[in-house]
Amino acid sequence: MIEIETLFKSFFQHWSLSGGDKLSYGSYELQNDDREVAIIREFIQGNVAGVRLSAHEANADTSMVQMFVDAADTIHNELILMEQLAEQAANGYYTSADIASMQKKFEVLAQDINSIAGSTEYDGNKLFTSEGRTITKVIMRSVGSARNISLFAKDLSLDVSNLDLTTDAEGALAVIKNAIEQAGECTMYLKSQNQLLQDSMAVIEEQMASAAGVNTGEFGARIVREMMGYLTAAIQDEPYISSQGQSNITGDEALYLLRDN
Repeated sequence: MIEIETLFKSFFQHWSLSGGDKLSYGSYELQNDDREVAIIREFIQGNVAGVRLSAHEANADTSMVQMFVDAADTIHNELILMEQLAEQAANGYYTSADIASMQKKFEVLAQDINSIAGSTEYDGNKLFTSEGRTITKVIMRSVGSARNISLFAKDLSLDVSNLDLTTDAEGALAVIKNAIEQAGECTMYLKSQNQLLQDSMAVIEEQMASAAGVNTGEFGARIVREMMGYLTAAIQDEPYISSQGQSNITGDEALYLLRDN
């Protein structure tokens, strides 16, 4: 009953913003003070635990995504250095000895790129190699707002065995330009997924701040009565809940639905 749960969370938000002051949702007679207070406390504790779990998972996912972003950025930057070498070799201004020296630097950069692509991994998955597999993570599931982030596998390794600046600088330049385009697109996409994570973290941090301000010991019968009044009024006015045949649910019934679900 996610709709009922959403109403409970909405009440907590209003209550937290009020600083715990009395809210004007009317008087509501409880069926069993102790039992209903216990249900509310259990829900709050579960909600706080869910927020903390989401924060832990999001932090771990952020570290993982940032690792791939940094690696893709480095590969992209080193490809640009290779492009510069190929352009210099192709412009006709350098001696054969100069171009031979450029070729050595060219090969060293390629080796570095392949080392990064082959060593950057998550749980054994080398995302930037031909054996890489797409990584999909579900975030914010523990706070009822699940969304996916996906890191698509992209082979960013570079075979330069047939690229020789001393004999075909133009051909090498064309290959490197294509590699730069591929690495750039990969980097931009990874950064977009990283931003999605950052946005989610902002939501989680807001929920953490709200959850941290909730003391379950403060939820006595008075607060629960106000909550029941709030729920009963909200259920009557909520179109979606009404359309699901829940419009006649009282605050007490909503409370037990929350417990059972």
